[in-house]
Amino acid sequence: MMISEAVQSQIRAKTYGAALMQINIGDLRKVVVSFPSLPEQKNVAAKLDELSAETQRLESLYQRKLAALDELKKSLLHQAFSGAL
Repeated sequence: MMISEAVQSQIRAKTYGAALMQINIGDLRKVVVSFPSLPEQKNVAAKLDELSAETQRLESLYQRKLAALDELKKSLLHQAFSGAL
């Protein structure tokens, strides 16, 4: 939230100094930060949970495929060095 344009414009309006820009803690405490409604926050949280579950599923699939490729590589190398190819 602190890097959003709405908050940054409020901070820029209160900063001072030429070489080093500063803001008083009192002015910083007056910065208005808006949040989505609670239902919207819950909706975003639910979507993030779904994405997390899908990410974990894909990571598991990826790890299994890497293991299968490693086994295939070992098998091909064994066959190549034993003259089976």
